[in-house]
Amino acid sequence: MNYRLLFAVAIFSTASFLNAGNLHWRSEGGTSDGKTLTFISPGRTPAEPGAEVSKAFDVSSPVSGGILRWRVSDSFDGGTCGYIVYGIKVNGDTLWQMDVCKAVNREVKITLPKDMQISEITVYAKIKKRISNFGVSISWQYLSFEQNGKEKTLVTSDYTKFVIQGELPPEIELKQIPVRKEQWLENAVIFQPWGKYEYQILYKENPPLEQICRDYGITAIALQPWPNFQRYGYKGVTEQDFIDVLKECRRLGLKIILYSSIMHQGHGPQWQNGILEKKHPEWSQRDKYGKPITHYGHEWLCPSTGALEYTLEYTKSLVESYECDAIMLDNNEFLSSDGTGEGVTCYCDSCRADFKDYVLRRFGDSFGDHFKITKEDIDIPGVKSDLYNLWIHWRNIVWADALAVFREQIALPVFANTQYRYKNFWLATDLQYEHEEAVFSESGSVTGPAELSAKMLLGNAIADDKPLINYMGTFQKHVSPVVLRPPFEAGHAVAGTLAYNAKPWLLWHGIAENESNPASREVIRTLMKFRADNELLFRQLQPVGTAAVLFSPQSRNYSGKPLIPSFAADMQLSGLPLQGVWQHSIESRLGRYRVLAAQNVTCLSSHHADIISDWLSEGGVLIATSDFAVYDEIGRARSVSLLDKMKSTAGNIHVVDDAAEMGRLILRFADEDVFSGSPVEIRPYECRNGFVLHLVNHSQKPIKDGWSFEVPKKYLSNIKKCEFFSPETKEELELSADSGRLSNIPGVKFYAVIKLSK
Repeated sequence: MNYRLLFAVAIFSTASFLNAGNLHWRSEGGTSDGKTLTFISPGRTPAEPGAEVSKAFDVSSPVSGGILRWRVSDSFDGGTCGYIVYGIKVNGDTLWQMDVCKAVNREVKITLPKDMQISEITVYAKIKKRISNFGVSISWQYLSFEQNGKEKTLVTSDYTKFVIQGELPPEIELKQIPVRKEQWLENAVIFQPWGKYEYQILYKENPPLEQICRDYGITAIALQPWPNFQRYGYKGVTEQDFIDVLKECRRLGLKIILYSSIMHQGHGPQWQNGILEKKHPEWSQRDKYGKPITHYGHEWLCPSTGALEYTLEYTKSLVESYECDAIMLDNNEFLSSDGTGEGVTCYCDSCRADFKDYVLRRFGDSFGDHFKITKEDIDIPGVKSDLYNLWIHWRNIVWADALAVFREQIALPVFANTQYRYKNFWLATDLQYEHEEAVFSESGSVTGPAELSAKMLLGNAIADDKPLINYMGTFQKHVSPVVLRPPFEAGHAVAGTLAYNAKPWLLWHGIAENESNPASREVIRTLMKFRADNELLFRQLQPVGTAAVLFSPQSRNYSGKPLIPSFAADMQLSGLPLQGVWQHSIESRLGRYRVLAAQNVTCLSSHHADIISDWLSEGGVLIATSDFAVYDEIGRARSVSLLDKMKSTAGNIHVVDDAAEMGRLILRFADEDVFSGSPVEIRPYECRNGFVLHLVNHSQKPIKDGWSFEVPKKYLSNIKKCEFFSPETKEELELSADSGRLSNIPGVKFYAVIKLSK
């Protein structure tokens, strides 16, 4: 196991140089009050088991007992399984010890036995197994010893300056292609027949496409172009047959979205038959061992290679031949060849050359100061380091640039299928969203209303006023034959989509008469028909709310933090309609809100921190966990807490690590937005002549007639009429202008809308 270990503390005395094998203390800078000491195992130099360095503090006291407090961080991502440990000893005996494991500002308090006479406190780090060449830093931000109410500070973060080698240079600006605003896409309801269903519905009229459009309110259709869908075994369909199908789609008034891809040519024959990987093995995505990704049967293509131009020309030919209205690029992403971090792509020759070029263009001669390497050594690392983290960031640039190339040369809406809720950094989709006409993702693995609402909240934050399209998880995955989910799950797959004003994408899986649960099919049809019959309830809507959650892909990528904070789902039934801010949109979106909740947002650039500080000085409220911004935008540890700095210069900051308490604080500071007493989730929007409140019942049991809740005062001004809409009924309601109470509301099975008209 390979490591390079850096250990620093600040002390209040001048230190001598100490060695323990290849580990040593070294004096570095400091102030008149103390010195920063560094514990180093030089890179590419073995360190043997038993090597240990330590710093002892003389605290001799006639008084027994006391309290030790400290705050410590280390930069190792994961656990080293006992290779490197650090801890504290009292009088030479180990009091506390832990493995390096990406601890961030871990606060520890230990009360010593009342009969223990204290003479010496020692901090140490120890090698337990042979190691070399991996960067790890251990930082004691604070260490104090208290007896009889008097506290003596032994270590303070004021002197810890060793971690970040300066701010990163400005990013190289991505190509900016203006987003095309298409009215049809703003209000689309999309139908996709897949595989055998494309053949049955479009070529055998079983069932007729016109009936499907009428029953489900379809306005657009997504198709695999001829002859790609024939990979499912349906031969005999000619190109003219496909052209005739397109004519029928246009006769029905449908917009046509054609399916393509960079990484698998939209399942085109040349890719599907293995021709491309044989003719151009240099085009394949490869992990650090040279292994390709072969999900779907053949090798995934890399956008850094000639595959980008090849698939662009293929897609342009589709547009020219079939005159479609939009292009959907499937799986615009990297991945892992084996489902582990060891198999993450891409290390192909083109990526390695392009990454080196990127480092030199962005950093110039300063790259050595940041990464401690020579020009000849610039390459994609095989192990985690600051340079590896920069590569994680650069992978996102690759896909954003590839999408920009397509959008520049195809004068139609182009959007990608991206798994924006993905659990880690592997896919590299974070920078694409602002460069496409719509944000689209599959929700087939999402189960239950709370999980879907949380994903839709994230999706709307990412889309940032562009259409959000949700491929609804109405069917059960990995089941053969394909069947629909039970009515409760299928219904909420649609209801949550509608409530967050996402555009429904209905995959025709498990819906055919002879293979589907009829109750689930009827729930889906009823909800989608309701949307079609009440289209004005979904047009030109602006979300309302003053409290937002900050979604941090950088903290997921470099710290392994969940992208969706735990409190977000807990608050869905609180009556408070949370909104969202995507980290890359802080500059454009933060000013809409008064309260920002940042749970486990460990990675943040100084630029974004300055924006938040300015927002705080104008009256904003930040509620954050104690690990806020302890790393910069590529995961490099900060020696000085930005949170402490912001507290000293800006206003209303509240630090809380308990998720439930964070939720209570959000409710406290955004109480004017709360719909009190509601048993359902409420998503409010402003419309042209008032407001619409979209309601989602999370329970498996319907809400019975006669329920009530209070509408916040901000919605009540000049309201003349209050109406209730659901798939089951439409009624006028009485709204108390004084209290804002809505009473005697009809029951809600899955979903309903209340309209407040001026």
